[in-house]
Amino acid sequence: MLVILPFRLLHVVHCDYLLADYLLADTAQNIAQVFSPIGENGFPARLYNKLTGELNRSVATYWRDNYDLGYIMRRDWAMLGPKLKGRLHLFVGGSDTFYLTNAVMDVRDFLKQATEPAAEAEIVIGAHDGLGYEHCFRGFDAGPNPDGTPHPNPLTRLT
Repeated sequence: MLVILPFRLLHVVHCDYLLADYLLADTAQNIAQVFSPIGENGFPARLYNKLTGELNRSVATYWRDNYDLGYIMRRDWAMLGPKLKGRLHLFVGGSDTFYLTNAVMDVRDFLKQATEPAAEAEIVIGAHDGLGYEHCFRGFDAGPNPDGTPHPNPLTRLT
């Protein structure tokens, strides 16, 4: 008999903790290896404690200041706005696998009210209507790739 248990991110984190505290195969740590500053132990600093869930606020602040594009645009719009005006095209699925939808909606709200200059951005949040537009959503009217091959995402179901 096959038993299917509910799977949560907490399970991934605890498995990583048990199997690979600092190995490159550590799922949760892979993100930290890209975005985090080096910690006191010489490894990338962790965003949170894997067992207690306690947030490392200095790492969270570092991530926000250096990689949160919505925060960076709000902070630096006077400099970035003229360079980005009319050039932003954001697409996200309505039920994004990595919960990016809310972040895109926050950016959309900022860009709608941005002035000096106005953003003139295109933001599409794809309602999936059972078609599965999630993390790879590239817009409703996305044609084939430049080489003619279809997109490797659920949008290919429409063709």
